[in-house]
Amino acid sequence: MIEFVAHNLAPIMFIALIFHLLLGYPVAFSLAANGLLFLVIAVELS
Repeated sequence: MIEFVAHNLAPIMFIALIFHLLLGYPVAFSLAANGLLFLVIAVELS
């Protein structure tokens, strides 16, 4: 599972961003939340 996430991080980030936007959050908050979420994931994967 970790290898799958590591190799497909960009599409997963895009899907997560679309999900945040569909929930109704503003674009700036969605981008910030997505960036912080995947910062934590990327640091843990490295």
